[in-house]
Amino acid sequence: MNRKQTYIWSCLGLGMILILAGVTYNSTRMITEKTVESHQQRIVAGAAETVDLWFSQHVRIVQATAAATRQRPIADTPETLRLLKMAMQAGNFSDV
Repeated sequence: MNRKQTYIWSCLGLGMILILAGVTYNSTRMITEKTVESHQQRIVAGAAETVDLWFSQHVRIVQATAAATRQRPIADTPETLRLLKMAMQAGNFSDV
């Protein structure tokens, strides 16, 4: 083979290697993005379930406190204050 043919074959081989590297890079990037995206979606779904559980528990506490205060006259009495203190001990409602 002469130098010209060697040069052409070398360029073709290098071109094929670059094309394969580009295809491999794009495939890997797409797979990685989909994996990370699905992982983040699972994390968000778990966090949403936790918040829903937390919120429903606090709603039940407030509803139970409201039902108990309906049974007693609302006044500045120890019974009313005790119910409100029990509800406040269940959690800080200012973070909702």
